Amino acid sequence: MAHTVYHGIAQRIYFNKEVAIGMTLGLIAGAGWKWNHWQHRSAQQEYYAALAKKNKK
Repeated sequence: MAHTVYHGIAQRIYFNKEVAIGMTLGLIAGAGWKWNHWQHRSAQQEYYAALAKKNKK
């Protein structure tokens, strides 16, 4: 009687590797999200600074 070979199913689960990959992808996505918000924030600050300068005159 031969053993059954399951193709497409992981033979071993590499928990540490998957956690490291997940954390890395999460940090990259989080850093991109924060960078995007910083860009929007600086653009808004420049807009309101220019508006205040215009209204001051």
